[in-house]
Amino acid sequence: GTFPSLSAGWRLSNENFFGDKIFNDFKLRASYGVTGDQEIGNFQNVSFWQPARYTGLSGLKPRNIADPNLSWQSNKQLNIGLDWEILAGRVSGSVDYFNSKKTNLLSNDIIPGTTGFPSITRNAGEIQNKGLELTIAAKIINKNDFTWRADFNISFIKSLYSKLTNDGLLVSAYSDIAPTHVLKEGESVGSFWAVKYMGVDPQTGDAMFYDVDSGTKQSIMSGEIDSDDAMLAGKALPDYFGGFNNQFTYKNFDALLALQFSVGNKIYNLIRPTYENMGWSNEGGLSSVYANNWVGVKERWKEPGDKTSVPRASFINQNYLENSTEFIEDGSFLRIRTISLGYNLKPKFMKAVENIRLYAQVQNLFVFTKYKGFDPEVSSTGGGNWQTAGIDYGAYPQPRTITLGINVKF
Repeated sequence: GTFPSLSAGWRLSNENFFGDKIFNDFKLRASYGVTGDQEIGNFQNVSFWQPARYTGLSGLKPRNIADPNLSWQSNKQLNIGLDWEILAGRVSGSVDYFNSKKTNLLSNDIIPGTTGFPSITRNAGEIQNKGLELTIAAKIINKNDFTWRADFNISFIKSLYSKLTNDGLLVSAYSDIAPTHVLKEGESVGSFWAVKYMGVDPQTGDAMFYDVDSGTKQSIMSGEIDSDDAMLAGKALPDYFGGFNNQFTYKNFDALLALQFSVGNKIYNLIRPTYENMGWSNEGGLSSVYANNWVGVKERWKEPGDKTSVPRASFINQNYLENSTEFIEDGSFLRIRTISLGYNLKPKFMKAVENIRLYAQVQNLFVFTKYKGFDPEVSSTGGGNWQTAGIDYGAYPQPRTITLGINVKF
């Protein structure tokens, strides 16, 4: 592949016509380039044959079907930025607008069954990414004995399918469950697909869902709710995300407080149907209950008039729907990413030692979130598959790490 790029910058603050020197530095910059994603397996563009037998006779049959023109995905990106600095460098920042288009997406296109194969990998489809990134850094206090430096960043990103060969294709994060995502033109990458949960009937305790055909609320037991009632149900990508870091020094002490946030993303909490099965036996017979339930089911419906979002317990009939918005949650969060405290000293009796720093650090101290799972920033599918992003199937959460240490500089 050929992947060219070009960039240019113009420091306006150095020009005579710039005028008032409010800005110590003011620079415009722009770039455009094409990058490639090498995600093609070895010989994936070649069709092979393999030995076969038919009515007792030896022969050959196709082992696979391939597109000989298969190539890299490419990403064409335009970036326009502005860097600035004021108050003799005490405050600085940048603004970046980007617009990129991923083309020649590697797509598993469905093909006629008469070929003997369900799909073929081709270069087809486009994803449009555009957004705005802002950063600002400031030396808020800069005294001899005490300093406070802070920096803040925030990103607004939209990522949409602009072209697909199979518009409206349903995909699942796991092969043994109903579709969890939809690939649809004009919609966000990582769009969820689920039946709309309408809450609990206060008289019966039944879980109610939106029936697309009738436009009414129906229970599973009515027989009116099925996979055809599924619809778009939010997206895995946040509306915006960023961080806020603070560094402090006081005489020989130093400290760091780093925060991280994400707003507007949803999470498909697929493990909840397992531990929130409300006592369903899984087979509707007299077998043992499928799994233990968590303490949240104590808030379930118990008698007529109860108002709750947790349906009644049911051993025989399943009173929940796995592929529904009942289990799609708000994944917004504010995380205390890092807190550290250090002390620097210079022992007079240790001439060979230039400096000793004692420190304590906590990583992932706390997360403020409404998400019911372990961690809103996890992915059971590894995070690499953008088609099925935002799935939590009991993924192992990020640990809280406490570190005590000493650094010796000679």
